[in-house]
Amino acid sequence: MPRNTHLTRAREALAPYLLKTPLVLSDALSEKTQGEVWVKLESLQRTGSFKVRGALWKILGLSPDQRKRGVITASAGNHGRGMVHACNLMEIPCQVFVPETLSPTDVKSLEVGMAIPRVIGRGYDESEQKAMELAQKEDLPFVSAFDDPKIIEGNGGTLGLEILEEISDPDILLAPVGGGGLIGGLGLAIEEFGSKTKLHGAQSEASCAMARSLERGEAILTLPPAETLATRLEGGVAERTFQLARRFVEKVSVVTEESLAHAVHYAAHEMRVVLEPSGAAGIAALLSERIPTRGKKIVVVASGGNIAANLLTRLLKVRYPVD
Repeated sequence: MPRNTHLTRAREALAPYLLKTPLVLSDALSEKTQGEVWVKLESLQRTGSFKVRGALWKILGLSPDQRKRGVITASAGNHGRGMVHACNLMEIPCQVFVPETLSPTDVKSLEVGMAIPRVIGRGYDESEQKAMELAQKEDLPFVSAFDDPKIIEGNGGTLGLEILEEISDPDILLAPVGGGGLIGGLGLAIEEFGSKTKLHGAQSEASCAMARSLERGEAILTLPPAETLATRLEGGVAERTFQLARRFVEKVSVVTEESLAHAVHYAAHEMRVVLEPSGAAGIAALLSERIPTRGKKIVVVASGGNIAANLLTRLLKVRYPVD
């Protein structure tokens, strides 16, 4: 059982604001991989992804003066949705910088209450840099999507505890990787729980900063904008999240764009679950046989379900060999 530390306190503080998302056994994936595969459906979390966890934990920790003046953040989509939800709940002004690659549907989802989306930058890293510059100029708190202890604790930390309280010792815990906040927090939860679970990540080959960072032995903080279905995972990592990955992560598997599309299609047709490509990265790694699965008990995080209707329609029309 976990010790009474900051992660358990975060879990208790956030409980009134979150859904306890289903952790379900996937017969389809279990048969396909010859293992026992459980799927944590954070795609059904409030705002459609796990990102609301960290956003709420960060906002709850702001001072009264900070809440009054508001915050600035940058997002590839889901962190922005989480921040908008948290800030509107607490009546806090929020500016969200997003890249030009973000879909009109995603931008529209940020136009809620006191929130103001700002479409600036060719990719996530450029949007983040502009947001940080404005935050410094206006002396407002900048809330990183991944490089912040509260965000890491709220996102991966509370999610990891929730998973391990149901299945205490899976052989492998597998999650999508972007900036590294989710997988870093999952590592902290595994450590706090005292579990022997191996931690694996998955990300798109089009933007795989964490996989490349682990290979090089140094953090890749920025990457050029990339065309990828996994837009939520695009961009560099932080020194903080890189060090957590070095400490906890067994491997980060890199999957192709075709594999991501296949995973969305597979989840819908075989599992009856709607996922965005970023949220399906772990499933893509399983289907691509990047993870050792035979005889293993595996939990894969389906991290988000915010997919535009036109993209979902397009991906569901394509047939793959698994069919």
